[in-house]
Parts: sequence; structure tokens; C-alpha cells
Amino acid sequence: MMNNATDIDWVRACQTEFHRRMHFFNGWRFKAAPSKLLARPVGKPKSPPLLPLILPKTVERKQRYFRAPLSSRKRGTSASSPEKGFWFTHFDGEFIVREIELKPRVTPILFLAGRDDLKMSQYLLSETGLIQTQYEIKEREFEATWLRFGGPALRTRD
Repeated sequence: MMNNATDIDWVRACQTEFHRRMHFFNGWRFKAAPSKLLARPVGKPKSPPLLPLILPKTVERKQRYFRAPLSSRKRGTSASSPEKGFWFTHFDGEFIVREIELKPRVTPILFLAGRDDLKMSQYLLSETGLIQTQYEIKEREFEATWLRFGGPALRTRD
């Protein structure tokens, strides 16, 4: 039903509220991880307060693409040899639309908004710190990487 909505301000307000609730849920889920459950019990999360569904009419929906270095530590490896890779993201305004995680010797992981919402990063563009860095890339570079690893072609909304 939401895909058929023609009131763009309402759709954007719903998207903002959905993102805010997913961010809250993932924070609660992280706190309730099994390793931490033993340390202190975590109860049912409190509902986040509802925000008014009002957005300015001049919400910019600029398409931006980023490639940032990704490093993580695997269990059993020395602290001096982190596993390296790249995190590719496509933002539609403030929201992540697509993500790619590239790590050596691991099959690339592709995430698509609407399909993989629970697995995707829940950060807004302004929260990532990517804007102040030199990680922005051209659309064609992101698209080439996305398609090379089997990502579906993105349909644009008019």
C-alpha cells in the first residue's frame, strides 16, 4: 500500500520514522546479545516516543556513493593483522539504499533496502562521518561493483 502512495511528504515521513524505529530496535537487540544477557538482564525495550510526521518540503534527495576502508579483527588472529576490506554505500538523501561489504577470501555481501533492512547499517548519512572524508566515489564506480557481484539493477522512482 505504501508503494502506491502519491503524497511524497507522507512517504518520506514514514521512511524517517521507520529508520528511527529500526535504529532503536537494533540498539536494543545489540544490548540484548546472549553474551551480555548473562551479565545483566535486559527487559522489553520501551517504545520510542512518536515524532510528528512533519518534514520540510525541501528535503534534498541527492544520490551519493561512498567507498570506505573496512577493518575487523577475526578471532584467533593477532591484533597487528586486522582483516581488511571495503564498505560501499549508496545513499538516497540521508538513507542507505544499497550496501556492499567486500572482505578478502569472503564472498561479497550485498544488502538492498526493503529486502535486507534488518541486516543493513541503520546510520543516516550525517551520522556516518563520510561527508567530511575523501571516501565519496562516482555513481558508475559503485554501479560497476554492485553489478559485478550480482546485485540487481536498481529501478528508479519518478
